[in-house]
Amino acid sequence: MKILRRLLAFCIIAVAAAASAVFIEFNPAPTEISGLGLNFLTLPLGAWLILFLLVGVLLGWLLSLPSVARVSWRAKRSERALQKQSSESEAK
Repeated sequence: MKILRRLLAFCIIAVAAAASAVFIEFNPAPTEISGLGLNFLTLPLGAWLILFLLVGVLLGWLLSLPSVARVSWRAKRSERALQKQSSESEAK
C-alpha cells in the first residue's frame, strides 16, 4: 500500500511540474520584481506566479499548523479520557 501511495504522490508531483512548465511557457514575458529598494531576479511572469503560489501555500500551511495541532491534541485527550472511562466501567 505504501508503494501505491508513493507512486500516486510521484505522479501528482510530475503532473504539477509539467503543468507548471506549460504555464511558464505560455507566460514568457520577462518580469523583474522590485520592492523595499531591492531588485530581484528577472524571471518569466509564469515563474513568478508559480513561485508566489507556492510561497502562499507554504505560508498558509505553516499558519494553520497551530490550530491543527490543537485539534489533534484535544482529540487524543478525549480518546484517552474515553479509554480511561471504559476501563473503569469494565472494572466495576
